[in-house]
Amino acid sequence: MEPEQVLALLALGLILGPSWPNAFRTAWLVFAVAIVVGLAAGFALAGDASPGWPLLALALAAAILAVAAAKLPGIVTVMFSVGAGLLIGIASTPEPGPLRATIITVAGSWVGANLILFYAAGGVGWLRARFDRPWAHVGLRVVGSWIGAIACLMFALGFTS
Repeated sequence: MEPEQVLALLALGLILGPSWPNAFRTAWLVFAVAIVVGLAAGFALAGDASPGWPLLALALAAAILAVAAAKLPGIVTVMFSVGAGLLIGIASTPEPGPLRATIITVAGSWVGANLILFYAAGGVGWLRARFDRPWAHVGLRVVGSWIGAIACLMFALGFTS
């Protein structure tokens, strides 16, 4: 996994966590299907696409929404799930190789991305339900601001290299 993928997954978990578990189920299902579509697109593009910048933009946008702590409509979380799933699927496309190794790599990428999103959103949902205090909400906003700051730094590093 690339750092851009992890940032996007954590930021997506921050905006999906408040809707845990009800609306999360739909967004997660959409995300899981979008990764498969992204993987298929990655194979069709034969590794010619690098979704690093779009993943950083998605992570930054999701982090901003997490920091704003706005109540998001379901369509917004679903659209973020589709975008993240497609981009992560494209980024997770392995190099050509033996079929068995490719299948194992693709399956591992799919499972890993889904688990990271599940634990990130579930952790946020659990924290909000267990500690319904202002400090917990502020802490989640701080995490969102750090994700946004890291995405901005990665953008800046990308321009310098």
